[in-house]
Amino acid sequence: MKLENPALRVCLQVQSNEGVLVRKVEPTSDANNVLKQGDVIVSFDDVHVGYEGTVPFRSNERIAFRYLISQKEECEESTGARYSLARFKGEQIVILSQVLANEVNIGYEDMGNQQVLKFNGTRIKNIHHLAHLVACCQDIYMVFEFEDNYLAVLEREVAVAASPRILKDYGISSERSDDLLEPYVESLEDNQANKHDFGDRL
Repeated sequence: MKLENPALRVCLQVQSNEGVLVRKVEPTSDANNVLKQGDVIVSFDDVHVGYEGTVPFRSNERIAFRYLISQKEECEESTGARYSLARFKGEQIVILSQVLANEVNIGYEDMGNQQVLKFNGTRIKNIHHLAHLVACCQDIYMVFEFEDNYLAVLEREVAVAASPRILKDYGISSERSDDLLEPYVESLEDNQANKHDFGDRL
């Protein structure tokens, strides 16, 4: 995963402007012996990897660092959605359909069709629950965790300040639908769901 977003780099305590984040390592791959989830790869065969996921190529060009990997082994990427099923009554599977590109979310603009699992460490129950958590957030950073270990970190005050401009730029009349403006109240099913241990998936 690219580390182009400065808030993400600060949250992960990455000091330099280099590197890509390891989201997961296949247990059967050779890389499993040397890499683990959360590592940051800053170079590959002594070639520095930029935070936008590129490496030098030819004279003044840059290319995706996967080019170097392809010279070592065959790579296969699985395609298609792999969303989990609802586990209790009232749960909704929340999907990030696309990112509306802006300076505040630089580095995340290619993300899409990703299931949102957690916000600042709290498992998402439904879209209303997520809207409530975001609205009540007072932390410095807003951390969204997705399926397949994707991570998006935004500086809260900067993101809130940029929101009206983003809505205007993309011709969106409201930040959220009317039903999400209603106060969030946990249902009995939500409370019962909290008693179950779903385990960590990230």
